Amino acid sequence: MVFERLRQLIVAKENPSTLEHSLRTAVAAVVSLLVARLFRLPETYWAAISTLIVMQSNLGAALPISAQRFIGTALGAIFGGFVGMYFLGNVAAFGVAVFFLIVGVEAGLATGLV
Repeated sequence: MVFERLRQLIVAKENPSTLEHSLRTAVAAVVSLLVARLFRLPETYWAAISTLIVMQSNLGAALPISAQRFIGTALGAIFGGFVGMYFLGNVAAFGVAVFFLIVGVEAGLATGLV
């Protein structure tokens, strides 16, 4: 039952803004990473991290969202470690991972799992 509801939220037309926002955030993170690489900046991953923070910001909900950010950071670190270990330096894999991580977290928020 829960998995069916998650599938509906991710694939269905009930919540198109989640998919749209996830795709927009993933594209922005990949673009910022590529721009940082273009300018040969050291530690280019900070460009993508900064982009993710900016794209997820909402000033009005700063305090209530702190716990969600902490959980998201922990999940992102675990997921990012996996992607970084198995897909080292692959920008496409990075973009796909960001997209699916955001879709999963937002689907969890919408269903009350997170």
